[in-house]
Amino acid sequence: MTPLLAAALLVVSVDGLDQRCLDNAALKIPNLRRVLREGDSARGVTGILSKTAVITWPVTVDAPVAFNLPEYIKPPASHRFRKSGWMIAHALSPLATSSGMPGAGAVFVHLVDLDSQAHDNGPFTPEANAVVERTDELIGEMLSALPKDGRLVLVSDHGFERAGKNVNLLFTAARDKITGIEPKGGFVIAASQPAADWLRNLSPEHSIGGEIPTEEIARFAPPWKGKFLFEPAPGVWFGPGNDVLIAKPHETGNHGHWPTRYQSVYAAWGNGIKHARLPVMQITEIVGRLATLLGVKMEGR
Repeated sequence: MTPLLAAALLVVSVDGLDQRCLDNAALKIPNLRRVLREGDSARGVTGILSKTAVITWPVTVDAPVAFNLPEYIKPPASHRFRKSGWMIAHALSPLATSSGMPGAGAVFVHLVDLDSQAHDNGPFTPEANAVVERTDELIGEMLSALPKDGRLVLVSDHGFERAGKNVNLLFTAARDKITGIEPKGGFVIAASQPAADWLRNLSPEHSIGGEIPTEEIARFAPPWKGKFLFEPAPGVWFGPGNDVLIAKPHETGNHGHWPTRYQSVYAAWGNGIKHARLPVMQITEIVGRLATLLGVKMEGR
């Protein structure tokens, strides 16, 4: 395939790629292992929780970029993988031409299939693992399309947890006339000491996994400093239950858990990047690394 001319940096975001996938020696992911073996990579990436804003895909519609394939475009229903394979085939075709993309210093690609499969069938299942391996094939095609001096950065937005049981804490809270309870799916917030004490004393069927330390709240979720947060037990999701305590969740896998529950990924490979194994980083650190690779200075840094 003809290289992506003038595309010095290719950033690939694999939606929902958990660090445990890269650590799984049984998966057939030779291209990803090459990136880890030859480039620098973090041992994991932790997220943060924010109440600042909500951004909904597709964020690139009408963006002033040289080439734009926004995510509202739907692939044919017969395509084996829902979006990524079809989109990459159509994206690489015009990019890999004799003219390439003059002036394009970076190309950003978002692969969505793993997230969809992990929601439907659960993370780390044979179905989800098959998508990881297919994603590796797509990344191999991208590596072969890079120019000799090109670089690739692999990132993901979050990890995944199984969610085989939905526990509706508001059902019991209403019965006990308790207020100040705010379930968030992957954790629950107690706004007051009485509400926190109530959560601490619930019966095992409510699946309270543990209380989040105050220092972690200050680090990962400053907006909730001074409140009390609790995680669910493994495999449990704190969500609505249609006036019952325990119900089957709408999705078998989910994200939105406390940041230390799982880790996403970061790796960089290519021209001028030496092999290194970096410690676990926060997701907010990635933007500075991308800026450095692009040779741009960010205001305020």
